Amino acid sequence: MAMDEGLDTGDMLAFSVTEIVDKDAVTLFDELSHMAAALTLRTLRLYTRIAPIPQLGCDSSYAGKITKKDGEVACEDAGSVWRKYLAFIFWPGIYLPEGLKLKKIALMTEEGVHAPFTILSIEEDHIVLGCGRGALRVYRVQPPSKKEMDILSYIRGKRLKVGDTLS
Repeated sequence: MAMDEGLDTGDMLAFSVTEIVDKDAVTLFDELSHMAAALTLRTLRLYTRIAPIPQLGCDSSYAGKITKKDGEVACEDAGSVWRKYLAFIFWPGIYLPEGLKLKKIALMTEEGVHAPFTILSIEEDHIVLGCGRGALRVYRVQPPSKKEMDILSYIRGKRLKVGDTLS
C-alpha cells in the first residue's frame, strides 16, 4: 500500500487473496510470506502502471492486542475452541481455566450438546472431549509448570475416566 498519515490507511497498490479455513497460524504465515514476496516483486515491476485503489474505511476493522488471557477457553463451543487453537498456536496457546494447556487437538464435530470438559470417550491415541456444543479430539496437553505429554498419560495419572471432567 502507499504511505499515508494514518496507520494502514494508504491506497492499495496490489493485493492477493487466500482462504484461511482450517489453516493454523504457522501454515498461514508461511503461505502469506510467499504470497507477499511474489506480490512485492510484481508491484515493484509494474509500479509506474499501477492505478492505486483507495481503501474504504467501512471495510476495515480493529484488532486489539492479543493477551495471554485470550488463550483461555470455556469449552462452550467446539468450533470456537478449534479456531482459537488455530489462531493462537504460536502464542498464547489455548488452555482450560485451571491452566491445563491443550497442545494438540482436532475438531471432531460442531454438533451435539455436552457438559463442557467432559470426557466422552477414550481412544487409542486421544480422548473425545465434550463441549457445550460439539466435541474435540485431544491428543497432547501440558499441565501447569510441567512438560507436554500425551493425553492418555495425563488422564491415567489423574485417574480420569469416561464421564469425568478434564481439568
